[in-house]
Amino acid sequence: MSSYAAGKWAVHALVRALDRPRREISLGLTNPVIVLGFRALPAVFGVLVTPLMRLLGQSRRRVGPHPGNVLEPVPGERAVHGDWPRRIFN
Repeated sequence: MSSYAAGKWAVHALVRALDRPRREISLGLTNPVIVLGFRALPAVFGVLVTPLMRLLGQSRRRVGPHPGNVLEPVPGERAVHGDWPRRIFN
């Protein structure tokens, strides 16, 4: 799924939640299975989560040394835009 399609899907879920508010919204086909595994078999989940994240959840592309995004936002396409901190913290 492209990032555009995933974003569109997430926006649809958020708009739908405005009509039917819920405490949690689960996105993705595998998320309910993952939550069930975490709740029903926590020891098995704990053993499997690290190797599965290395295999499926993280990029294989190496990233060179950089200052990160803790002290300054990352510029470019994935940067955060707008006045969101003021809306959250005021």
